[in-house]
Amino acid sequence: MIDMNYNMLIVLVVFTVLVIYDLQKLIKNKDSIKVLISYIVIVASSLAVGLLLALGKRPVSPSEWIEWIFKMIGVVK
Repeated sequence: MIDMNYNMLIVLVVFTVLVIYDLQKLIKNKDSIKVLISYIVIVASSLAVGLLLALGKRPVSPSEWIEWIFKMIGVVK
Protein backbone atom coordinates (compact mmCIF):
# COMPACT_ATOMS: atom_id res chain seq x y z
CA MET A 1 0.00 0.00 0.00
CA ILE A 2 2.77 2.44 0.91
CA ASP A 3 4.71 1.52 -2.24
CA MET A 4 1.64 2.29 -4.37
CA ASN A 5 1.19 5.69 -2.71
CA TYR A 6 4.87 6.48 -3.29
CA ASN A 7 4.54 5.58 -6.97
CA MET A 8 1.40 7.72 -7.29
CA LEU A 9 3.29 10.63 -5.73
CA ILE A 10 6.12 10.23 -8.24
CA VAL A 11 3.63 10.17 -11.13
CA LEU A 12 1.88 13.25 -9.76
CA VAL A 13 5.16 15.17 -9.43
CA VAL A 14 6.30 14.23 -12.95
CA PHE A 15 2.88 15.15 -14.36
CA THR A 16 2.98 18.52 -12.58
CA VAL A 17 6.47 19.31 -13.89
CA LEU A 18 5.43 18.45 -17.45
CA VAL A 19 2.29 20.59 -17.20
CA ILE A 20 4.23 23.58 -15.86
CA TYR A 21 6.81 23.21 -18.65
CA ASP A 22 4.05 22.96 -21.26
CA LEU A 23 2.16 25.91 -19.73
CA GLN A 24 5.27 28.08 -19.98
CA LYS A 25 5.36 27.39 -23.73
CA LEU A 26 1.69 28.37 -24.05
CA ILE A 27 2.25 31.62 -22.17
CA LYS A 28 5.33 32.50 -24.26
CA ASN A 29 3.28 32.03 -27.45
CA LYS A 30 0.76 34.61 -26.18
CA ASP A 31 -2.22 32.33 -26.80
CA SER A 32 -5.65 33.52 -25.83
CA ILE A 33 -7.10 32.98 -22.36
CA LYS A 34 -9.70 30.58 -23.80
CA VAL A 35 -6.93 28.26 -24.95
CA LEU A 36 -5.27 28.36 -21.54
CA ILE A 37 -8.54 27.65 -19.71
CA SER A 38 -9.36 24.80 -22.09
CA TYR A 39 -5.87 23.39 -21.60
CA ILE A 40 -6.13 23.53 -17.80
CA VAL A 41 -9.59 21.89 -17.79
CA ILE A 42 -8.47 19.05 -20.07
CA VAL A 43 -5.26 18.41 -18.12
CA ALA A 44 -7.01 18.52 -14.73
CA SER A 45 -9.82 16.21 -15.81
CA SER A 46 -7.43 13.70 -17.37
CA LEU A 47 -5.34 13.71 -14.20
CA ALA A 48 -8.40 13.18 -12.02
CA VAL A 49 -9.69 10.30 -14.15
CA GLY A 50 -6.23 8.74 -14.30
CA LEU A 51 -5.79 8.90 -10.53
CA LEU A 52 -9.24 7.42 -9.93
CA LEU A 53 -8.54 4.56 -12.32
CA ALA A 54 -5.13 3.95 -10.74
CA LEU A 55 -6.75 3.75 -7.31
CA GLY A 56 -9.25 1.22 -8.61
CA LYS A 57 -12.24 3.53 -8.31
CA ARG A 58 -14.55 3.97 -11.27
CA PRO A 59 -15.29 7.61 -12.21
CA VAL A 60 -18.90 8.75 -11.99
CA SER A 61 -20.81 8.27 -15.23
CA PRO A 62 -22.47 11.24 -16.96
CA SER A 63 -25.93 9.74 -16.33
CA GLU A 64 -25.24 9.75 -12.58
CA TRP A 65 -24.20 13.43 -12.80
CA ILE A 66 -27.41 14.30 -14.67
CA GLU A 67 -29.52 12.37 -12.17
CA TRP A 68 -27.76 14.13 -9.27
CA ILE A 69 -28.40 17.56 -10.87
CA PHE A 70 -32.09 16.75 -11.46
CA LYS A 71 -32.48 15.64 -7.84
CA MET A 72 -30.71 18.79 -6.67
CA ILE A 73 -33.06 21.12 -8.58
CA GLY A 74 -36.13 19.08 -7.64
CA VAL A 75 -37.12 17.65 -11.02
CA VAL A 76 -36.75 14.03 -9.84
CA LYS A 77 -37.48 12.82 -6.34
